[in-house]
Amino acid sequence: VLTAYLLQTKEPPWTSYFVRYTDVINDQRGMSHFNWHVGQSNYHVLRTGCFPYIKYHCTKRPREDLSYDDKFYKAIKIINL
Repeated sequence: VLTAYLLQTKEPPWTSYFVRYTDVINDQRGMSHFNWHVGQSNYHVLRTGCFPYIKYHCTKRPREDLSYDDKFYKAIKIINL
């Protein structure tokens, strides 16, 4: 869904959208902040859930190591449970 959406919108510099959990086949479960390569672009994706939806914030940026950020966002989500 993420790749299809970014290609359909012609690889915009920034976008945000919601998708229902039930509409997702591969929802990047367990990933909160990560790189996503699409076409000629790399995106930093911030993914968060708000049942029954998943929200994606996508910013076109060069590839970076986002492992620290990913762990940080996961910790915040756990604290907020």
